[in-house]
Amino acid sequence: MSDKIEIKYSKEKVKITLLASHFVRAKLSTIENYVDATTALEEEGTLSLIYDKPKYSDSLSELVKGEMTEAERLELAQKMGILQWKESDFKIPYIHPKNIFVQGNIVKILHYGLIGIMEPMDLNEQTFLATYKALIVSILRPKLDFDLLIDGISSIRDQLVQDIDACKTYDEVLQYINKAYTKITDEIKAKKVVVMKRNWYIFTIGTVVSGITTIILGILSAYFYFWVSPVQKATVDAQGHFIARRYDDVADDLRKFQIIRLSKEAKYVLASSYIHLDNLSDKQKLSILNTITPSSSENLLEYWIYLGRGNYKKALNLAQNIGDNQLILHSYTNLYEQVRNDPKMDGAEKQKKLSEYLKEIKDLSNKLGVKVSEVKNE
Repeated sequence: MSDKIEIKYSKEKVKITLLASHFVRAKLSTIENYVDATTALEEEGTLSLIYDKPKYSDSLSELVKGEMTEAERLELAQKMGILQWKESDFKIPYIHPKNIFVQGNIVKILHYGLIGIMEPMDLNEQTFLATYKALIVSILRPKLDFDLLIDGISSIRDQLVQDIDACKTYDEVLQYINKAYTKITDEIKAKKVVVMKRNWYIFTIGTVVSGITTIILGILSAYFYFWVSPVQKATVDAQGHFIARRYDDVADDLRKFQIIRLSKEAKYVLASSYIHLDNLSDKQKLSILNTITPSSSENLLEYWIYLGRGNYKKALNLAQNIGDNQLILHSYTNLYEQVRNDPKMDGAEKQKKLSEYLKEIKDLSNKLGVKVSEVKNE
């Protein structure tokens, strides 16, 4: 993997510069089709790619320079577990701290190479593992240079670095990080328990107010452990599956949680997954996905979640609140199909609802100037 890819940042853009030897000029049209960036050939023969910097994100290189506890660095290293690659992939991730952006629990690689066309042009399992190890070590030991670590990690006399270098596979690195994170968080919890016991003794011989404070702290800890933590873990799993385009798994990861418990990041990946899984044409899905971002309104994200979970009446209410006739039409269409396929509904009630929904579908279709698929009021 090349170490000569130049990356520069502005407030909203990221510029990638490739030397003439790092891309196939005759394949520029292919490059333009595969990258989500503005491309330009410079006079000196280099290729510039201008990407939009992910909103509300920081580059990994910026994050690791900041003040962080060991537990926070291990948690950040855990998030890199979503960076995966298969030998069958045509797009090759350029794994470098400057090319990785973090927004909460969402981790995104900006620039990808194309096999035989654009740097990075090739990758094998051994190189991927070496690069991944260097990335993890650069997070945990920020004074060590990432580029030098790729080939020089074995020369570092640090127990943690040597432990990571000894890992034979990508999964072993993940297991090591997870184990280290669990160990340090357990130690932190144990220290907190000791402090709480000592404080409890003091509080019992002190004031009633101090005792109440301890009880409140215990309740908050339980709230986090039993209420917040499961959602956070499921969100991390869902984000990993979302990046891997396993949209059914995203829905399964978050299915048991009420929408009110989901963070904005979780709602975004879940809503986007349900759009991918919806019975729409590819063109319609692409058009809708272009309007969905992590900063979209709560009502819009929750509309697609309720729709995906089959709560069409709630989705209809949200669509009416938003005031989008296309969303309202889609809700009525799903309600119509739900009633039509309900074998347990009373016949008279079914016909009444089908007529009501069909009328709404036709009225909205006329307003939007679209053709209504031929439906029969069975």
